Order: sequence, then structure tokens, then C-alpha cells
Amino acid sequence: YDHTEVEEGIVVEDWLPPEEANLRTGRANTYLAGIGDDPLVQVPPAVVSGPTDRVTHLRIEGGKFWGIGLSPAGWARVIGKPASDMANSFTEAAVADIAPSLKKMLDTLREDGDDIEKGVALINETLRLLLGKRPAAESTVHAVHLGIMSPDATSVARLAAMAGNNPRTFERFCKRYFGFPPS
Repeated sequence: YDHTEVEEGIVVEDWLPPEEANLRTGRANTYLAGIGDDPLVQVPPAVVSGPTDRVTHLRIEGGKFWGIGLSPAGWARVIGKPASDMANSFTEAAVADIAPSLKKMLDTLREDGDDIEKGVALINETLRLLLGKRPAAESTVHAVHLGIMSPDATSVARLAAMAGNNPRTFERFCKRYFGFPPS
């Protein structure tokens, strides 16, 4: 999790590298973002961001924000939709197809999230209640997630074999859990 505060009158402009999915909420005088070559647009107060494979450009002036990173396995358990459905995008949480408790958590953090310990406790409680049943593929998701960093994963075919998949099955697997086909 992260909690960021930008003082009034200060403009922060940043380019985030490609990242895993996340949930974000906050208030700012200016909060603009664009993924890849997309133009900067107003960011809704609470968003569900899918994984990205390109840079995200941000411009924020005076505000407070919470961010909650979701690993591929976390996305599978908490969001439950194919990661490719929301890759390289951010969707307003109020209209996203996510658990009502996530929407409520994001609203509460935005409205009353100054107490860091209280905010972390709310996030932990909300996520624990959503973890539920483990997806059948969770151990493979973890193995691939770790395998990407392995010196033994010298090619997509090798990584697919490490995951016990043929290349075509592995491509579908990666799109579902990581948002993109392997490369």
C-alpha cells in the first residue's frame, strides 16, 4: 500500500514504469493521467487500474492519495476478472465490476484516510474478507510470477514448460492472470 500527500501549490509530474494492477483513491486540485501515448485526462476519485505494459504519465497538484498494489494472484482473488480486460486502462471504481466492499473501502480512504494505521487496518480487513477460495491456478500464477525473474526462464517456451503448459495454453494463461501475452 502507499499513501501520498502533495502539498497545496506543488505540482508533481511523474512517469511510472509498467506495473501490476492497483486500486487508487484520493482528492487533488489536479489529478491527470495518461497511459502510453494517451493524452492526460482527469482521473476519477477512485480507480481500478489494470496491469500496464507501458509508461503512465501523471500530473498531480495538491492532494492526498492511497494506492493498493495487486499482484497477479491478488488480482485473481480480489477482482476475479481476466487481467487482460483492464490492461493499460483505469476504470472509475464506482462503475467497475468489483466487490461493493472495495468501492466502500476506496470511498472511506478518500474521505477519512488521514490516519495511516486506521487506513492500513481498513485495507487489510477488506482484502482479507475478499480473499475467499483460492483459484485453481493460483500456485501456477505464483510460480510464473517468480519464474519471470529466474535465470532459467530464458525464453517464453522455457517459461511455459516451467509452468507445465504448452505455448498456446500459456499465452491464454498469461493474458488472464498477467494481462498480456508472454514475450
